[in-house]
Amino acid sequence: MYNCLAIPNKKSITQEKKVFYALISLAAVCDLVILDWLIISKITPRFVIIPGTEVRDYKDFSHHYKGHAKAAILVIPLCLIIAAVVVYI
Repeated sequence: MYNCLAIPNKKSITQEKKVFYALISLAAVCDLVILDWLIISKITPRFVIIPGTEVRDYKDFSHHYKGHAKAAILVIPLCLIIAAVVVYI
């Protein structure tokens, strides 16, 4: 079986794509959990509240989750492009 780790000069776009997908997915999950859920939805400090809006609008977490779910679809082609750039340049 071919093992691309055994050949140090040859890179695999599949490996690079998986690494970039994992990194971008980790960043998205951290953004969703730490920023959106914890800080904005649970704590809701004054500096995140836009003047003219109500605090209860920030407690609804569903639009944050839906936005991240839609963005996850765009992450796959983005990771493929980044992996191709890294492998072929």
